[in-house]
Amino acid sequence: MKHIYTLLLLIISLPSYSENLDSKVETIENHIENIINCGDFRNFYSEKNLRRSIQYIESQFALNKIKTKKQTYKVKDTEYHNIIASIGPQNSEKIIIGARYDVAGEQQGADDNASGVAGLLEIARILKKNESRLKYNFELVAFTLEEPPYFRTENMGSYVHAKSLSDKKEK
Repeated sequence: MKHIYTLLLLIISLPSYSENLDSKVETIENHIENIINCGDFRNFYSEKNLRRSIQYIESQFALNKIKTKKQTYKVKDTEYHNIIASIGPQNSEKIIIGARYDVAGEQQGADDNASGVAGLLEIARILKKNESRLKYNFELVAFTLEEPPYFRTENMGSYVHAKSLSDKKEK
């Protein structure tokens, strides 16, 4: 609950960062278009399209000089990857913000969840511009395998990530 209050306080305090908020609707729309155009469908059947999504996400973090790492895990002999970016003081309390880049079935997924990834990328850009003022470490994670047949299983990217933090006793 403490983390929810912290995030709410952060959002409320965003007007103090307003001089660095030059976000444009076109930027968000561009992210969504690029993500949905990573191939026919970004589901667990299409490793190629998931890799294209990863390349786009990593390239956008890199444009803003944000380093990423892959959290790789295997499901049925296939490797899948969460993409993790970290912004802010490394030794401070961590706030995790995530969105998933896969889709359910055969859909483009603009609103489920390319828009979430677009928001994640824009949040990352804004946080990076204000990094010297941050009191928390923000871990931005693009998750995979959040949809059926892996939804609500230990193979979900968010589960894998949360478990890794728990195993390391991170808060």
